[in-house]
Amino acid sequence: MDKEIFINVGATEERIALLEDGQLVELYVERPDRVRTVGNVYKGEVKTVLPGMQAAFVDIGMEMSAFLHVSDVSARMEELTAALDVEYEEETEGNGEDSEKAQSVIHPPGARPSTKTRAYGQKLPIEQRLARGQDIMVQVTKESIGTKGPRLTTQISLPGRFLVLLTADSKIGISRRISDRNERRRLYKIIRNIKPKDLGVILRTEAGGREQKDIHNDLVRQTQRWEEIQKNYATLPTLSRLHAETGFATSIIRDVFGVDVSRMTIDSRKVYDDTRSYLKDVAPHLLNRLHLYRGKEPIFDRYDIEPEIKKTFDSKVWLKRGGNINIEHTEGMVAIDINTGRYVGSKDQAQTILRTNIEASKEIARQLRLRDIGGIVVIDFIDMEDPEHQKQVLGELRAGVKRSRAKFSISDFSEFGLIQLTRQRVRPSLYHTLSEMCPTCGGMGRIMSRETVTTKIERWFQRARVGSRDRKFRLEVNPTVAEHLRENDGQLVRAIENRCRLRVQVVENEQLAADQFEVFSLRRKRYVTDKFIS
Repeated sequence: MDKEIFINVGATEERIALLEDGQLVELYVERPDRVRTVGNVYKGEVKTVLPGMQAAFVDIGMEMSAFLHVSDVSARMEELTAALDVEYEEETEGNGEDSEKAQSVIHPPGARPSTKTRAYGQKLPIEQRLARGQDIMVQVTKESIGTKGPRLTTQISLPGRFLVLLTADSKIGISRRISDRNERRRLYKIIRNIKPKDLGVILRTEAGGREQKDIHNDLVRQTQRWEEIQKNYATLPTLSRLHAETGFATSIIRDVFGVDVSRMTIDSRKVYDDTRSYLKDVAPHLLNRLHLYRGKEPIFDRYDIEPEIKKTFDSKVWLKRGGNINIEHTEGMVAIDINTGRYVGSKDQAQTILRTNIEASKEIARQLRLRDIGGIVVIDFIDMEDPEHQKQVLGELRAGVKRSRAKFSISDFSEFGLIQLTRQRVRPSLYHTLSEMCPTCGGMGRIMSRETVTTKIERWFQRARVGSRDRKFRLEVNPTVAEHLRENDGQLVRAIENRCRLRVQVVENEQLAADQFEVFSLRRKRYVTDKFIS
């Protein structure tokens, strides 16, 4: 499978697209007003302890208090490594007798457990662990979504290129994707000999085949980060950020750009230079796969990515054979329905339904990744009476969803022909990132957000810069969009003007909807909006 990464850096947002065999499968979007917090470490203050919920709300300096469940106060390696798709290796080698001796050192039979064992092993209730007004070191594991604040953990983990440092455990984990037993044994011996005894390590897939010095350098970087975090906790005031996760592009590159990616193309000289500098330190063998895009046409237009992004707003997704799937978001879950649509198939109705459901399974798996849909998903496949057909469809769905790095769970078919799927949700889905609540319909539908409209306007002027000699324009927009463009003394407009080397005059037009705009050429004295709309 050929994998490619394309990075588009604009004045109002940064986007990273992952393609597999030329098909868009993942899209990451970062905007200045919605900077990611997952991975950040804070010195928080416990505001409320709720014994009935076995949870606490912690102030970390954001608008909403963050949520900390009792299960995330303990050192639960099972949950962490399940999300990272790893399995454990014991910290001892040898026969069963050696393992028993190692366990007896940790907790001798009949002995009184240590404070740490009592807290983590016996799961003390939240009210015996935390108190109101207490300072606490926490890490964000899930972004705030809607009215829900961020999700926290006290088990700090620091990801690097080849490993993840675990600060609340001492075990060693190795990625399941490293399947060769000899390689697993080699890596285990390397990390056992170099890691601090009081810290744990998960070796990532990228560690496979790497020399000890590469792994050791990464370990040193992460342990130095941990030492700095502890120092900051001791010296900085409450509500301080102790550690910020690496930049948007760098973190995605660290997690996604590996030997299985044939090419990464970036349209920003600065991001390209930063990425090149990063790769020189951690993955010099990937430098020849890094490219700077120099074309005049916007990069996502050049590689036909923009039309695919536009389709993510559609609730109906057409299949190649003529069937379709409908994706509907509700407050509590996402419902997906499959229809044969225009596909009539052969004379065998059962085979027609099977082929439609199999094709739908593959597309549903892609849409879950592309739209970054998380939480509960209920899928209503076309009814199948043959259990073998159900087994085939379920197998295709599992195989497709497994390609994503997100943790997931899929049920068998229910008696009503439904499948329930749960998928890890770390940040708002693309649906919520690129749209906002419609003020006209009161939430019954969605429209493009002001930020998305601004981004569309920027791309329009990028195309105009290449496709015409016009350099002075009047931009007519809805008053709400005009207000957004004029914020911070018109910083967004100036950024567009500087990037596209144009002059733009913003004018309010109450007749336009919030997601519409008109462009008037001051040179040609006429509207030219439709000329560069894709």
